Amino acid sequence: MQMQDDLLAMRDSFDVAEVSSGQLAASTAAANDIDRNLISDRSRTASGGVNTGNTSRDTGGIALAARETTRVKSTQASGAAREVAKKVQREKTARAEASIRSVMEANKGAIYAIYNRALRRDPTLQGKVTVQLVIEPNGSVSGIKLVGSELANPALERKLLARIRLINFGADNVEKTTLNYSIDFLPS
Repeated sequence: MQMQDDLLAMRDSFDVAEVSSGQLAASTAAANDIDRNLISDRSRTASGGVNTGNTSRDTGGIALAARETTRVKSTQASGAAREVAKKVQREKTARAEASIRSVMEANKGAIYAIYNRALRRDPTLQGKVTVQLVIEPNGSVSGIKLVGSELANPALERKLLARIRLINFGADNVEKTTLNYSIDFLPS
């Protein structure tokens, strides 16, 4: 209702008598001719295609064939290359220290069980034991020797060596590996 009142008020504010109906109906101007450019109209025409007649099929094969190389001989480079090759060969032939360490960690429970039994008899027993291991390509321990021990307990050391000798490191395509391995024994 309020909107209707506002519209009536607007009607009263304009003088409609000034506008004659003749001026609105009679027009002397001509409308412009409208040309619509629709996409659908152009869909029936051809695009013109790709003109491949002007493209070059010569890729410059002659220039590529003319490339030259130069060989440089250096005694330092060949000596360094030989050292790298020897190092790679040594790495291939030796058993990886990481794999030895992981196998020893897997057998740590059995080794520490022997130490814990001896620790019950002597609670002050602690120290570092270093053994020299000789590991065959088939993974067995062919030689073990006590290099150093801070335990000062020959019976425990013999038992530890006997247990470590039982460890199998797994067959691998390597040569016989000899290394020193240290184990720290500390009461918990």
